[in-house]
Amino acid sequence: MLVALLSPVGCSDDGGGGDPDGAPVPDLYHAELCDPIKREYAELLTEARRCDPEAEPSPCDTLVPKALEVCPSCSTYIVSSSAVHARMKQLISSWRQSCDLSDQIPCTAEQCPDLVSAECEGSGGEGTCHDLEL
Repeated sequence: MLVALLSPVGCSDDGGGGDPDGAPVPDLYHAELCDPIKREYAELLTEARRCDPEAEPSPCDTLVPKALEVCPSCSTYIVSSSAVHARMKQLISSWRQSCDLSDQIPCTAEQCPDLVSAECEGSGGEGTCHDLEL
């Protein structure tokens, strides 16, 4: 279990793990554990947003976080049948267990669009999920 690996070791100073208001992240954020999770998730998100624009209905059918951050981020649609979706769910779970500090530091609410669905935009069998706002 990842939680057992945590012990206070300092903050991430890479600019990606701080409080949106500029306050330092408490010694609870563990860059050596959390930064690799963030990077892998970002890479998988790009892959999970790939879709076939010819598919009906739109394959872009599952909301996930746009990024794994100390404070919650907005959502985006992905293709739930993508081969990487299961791994993304594992990373989200690991992040929430070990890296999510939103209940321990002040977070400014991000202004997120109200998404209603997504369409696959592209041609020739290659596309990307495009979020549709309310």
